[in-house]
Amino acid sequence: MKKEIIKFIALGLIIALFIEIWRIYLINKSETNILLMVLLYIVYLLFAFYSINKIKNKFVYYLFFGIIGLIIEVVFLGQFTQTFVNLLVALSVFTFWGAIALIPRLIIEKSLDKFTIYFILILSIGLFLIYLITNNAVLFIILVLLWNIPILRSIFTKRGKAVA
Repeated sequence: MKKEIIKFIALGLIIALFIEIWRIYLINKSETNILLMVLLYIVYLLFAFYSINKIKNKFVYYLFFGIIGLIIEVVFLGQFTQTFVNLLVALSVFTFWGAIALIPRLIIEKSLDKFTIYFILILSIGLFLIYLITNNAVLFIILVLLWNIPILRSIFTKRGKAVA
């Protein structure tokens, strides 16, 4: 159990911090306190981990944590104007926070069901749209590798050995 918590939080932090560092430092050139962000993500990911047994349905889990993420952005980070004025920004914030909770769950559970297949497909399309909007091929490739490959690898391998 302790090993799963550490793995879950580490996976979530890798996903979240890559995007945050890219957004904060490279795009906005902001001086946001990264330590505060890490602590916020850890609390969020602990809540997400302990909610897995309570919220069995992965889609509901994703929706719930996407909404919690929107609340975090608005209440704790003061992003109300930026988040809700532009629907695209609100959707990307929702997707970001939902994915931070869901991707580690998919990797830990190692199950290939319809939801996981659709999630990977929709996530790939969304990442491609990010590429079209930002015209940043490096970001697109890194995001696809960072978000999709670990999910697929965890599903199709068992302890490092390919599943037949």
